[in-house]
Amino acid sequence: MARAASGPTLGTSTRDEPVAKMFADLAPEYDRMNAVITFGLAQSWRRELVRRALPAGRCLDFGCGTGDLTEAILGGDPQARVTGFDLTRTMLQGARARFALAALGPRARLAQGDGERLPFASGTFDTVVSSFVMRNVGDRAAAYREVARALRPGGRFLQLELAKPENPIVREAYLLYFREGMPRLAGLFSRQHESFQYLVESLDRWPQPAEVAEEIRAGGFSRVEQAHMLFGGVAIQVAVK
Repeated sequence: MARAASGPTLGTSTRDEPVAKMFADLAPEYDRMNAVITFGLAQSWRRELVRRALPAGRCLDFGCGTGDLTEAILGGDPQARVTGFDLTRTMLQGARARFALAALGPRARLAQGDGERLPFASGTFDTVVSSFVMRNVGDRAAAYREVARALRPGGRFLQLELAKPENPIVREAYLLYFREGMPRLAGLFSRQHESFQYLVESLDRWPQPAEVAEEIRAGGFSRVEQAHMLFGGVAIQVAVK
């Protein structure tokens, strides 16, 4: 049986000051550590998200972090215009440096704020994407409602997130890695040990994919489809307003 989740070490969302500080401190090594703890697979999962998102049109990257998903969408769709949105200032600084290096110009812009209260007019975007973000949102119901509000009618929301595999043997192996192996591996490359304990706890709290789909649908979407990767350990939800 899966081990019961312990109480959160830091908090439950980026609105909690210790969690916000953790992400701010982690920003300089965020991309490198994602590659380490996923053995380089995170980029292939994002490519699949991008493939499904194109053409993206006017796009919001919800919780853009250091901007790798924004850059990938702009690389795949020459007509796209993407707004990278994040709560963490140091993440946005990393994204700004990435965009300057890639010479993305006016096709990419950045905005800082709270995902539960998006600072955009209703119907602004054709597409909203998010990658490994919603586990860090305190009030997901509010965030999903805001995503739906910011989309035009018929617009799409695509979410890439971790998931708990349904096969019990695969699930046990998967959770064992995240609870035991991943923190030890991360400790070899980073001093931000608490960051990876928080990741484990956020996964423990994360609902099963069917529940996630229902949460999204309740936020104001007409239908939600799902695709699974890594033997069910990663999920992409595609929702239509």
